[in-house]
Amino acid sequence: MAIPDPAVERINLARAGREWFAQLMLTSLLIGDRPKRINTAYELCPQGRLLLYLLDPQARGGAPRPAVYWEFKLEALHPGQENRWPDLALHWPDRLLLVELKTEAGSVRERQVDEYIELGLHHYPDIPVDFLYITRDRVPSEPSGLPDRAHYSTTTWEHVAEAIDSAWTGADGDDRLHALQFATWLRAELLTGHPWKTEAPSRATPPAKAQSQADELAEALEYAELVQADHKQRALPYEFATKTDAEDFRSALREELVHRATNGDTAINHVRPWVWTPSSTGTALSEAGHASGVEVRLSYYQAPIA
Repeated sequence: MAIPDPAVERINLARAGREWFAQLMLTSLLIGDRPKRINTAYELCPQGRLLLYLLDPQARGGAPRPAVYWEFKLEALHPGQENRWPDLALHWPDRLLLVELKTEAGSVRERQVDEYIELGLHHYPDIPVDFLYITRDRVPSEPSGLPDRAHYSTTTWEHVAEAIDSAWTGADGDDRLHALQFATWLRAELLTGHPWKTEAPSRATPPAKAQSQADELAEALEYAELVQADHKQRALPYEFATKTDAEDFRSALREELVHRATNGDTAINHVRPWVWTPSSTGTALSEAGHASGVEVRLSYYQAPIA
């Protein structure tokens, strides 16, 4: 296992925001490693399995263990509509658990929970679809009119910190240290409302040539700030194997931009991502686009993203 160092991630993900940092660290503690790709099935590590049980008592039981997804894709019902991307999902043969994380007060997008549950029930018609909300302050009530096949629950980051302590205290070496450091960060900074500093004078680790999608999404948010500042269109410098891969990345990035705009971030709230192909106007703007024939681009719009 290799739980990432939260001090390093805190610096590298400064501009990506507190919610992104918390999401990536919690996913890492469930799977025992830093996630590399969105919407990809990972296995629970032993400590992650205990952590899940402490957060979701219904998960108790034997095999099979659920597949863990970071940034889980729920396809839209109709062409032209946006896909939705719950922060986490756990999929058993007989159950789907969607998990949404909120680190900021008042950052809930209207009908977000309802949309996730509706899409989950539609795409998984034969199993229960449950929803777990992790928030700083407990959300008092569930959506009205939930069908029998859907269940809703909430917990707080304070409970998450306690669960991390219990699940990871018996681990060895740096994994234990990094897990408990993240739990300490939750108590000392998130729960106390400590300001999140977006200024990072230097990265804690040099960017690798072959980036993970986690890093690419975080870096794309930095590009979004540049686009909003000077209104100049930019292509992200990532090569996608297919147009579908590019569309999935664009959709996940849009969801993160909406999250940040909902949280009151005015540095990116007029930027929207879209997919360029040779059938679009103009030519590729990046070496990756010339090589693959597809780019994810960011453009400035007068109307704020919603």
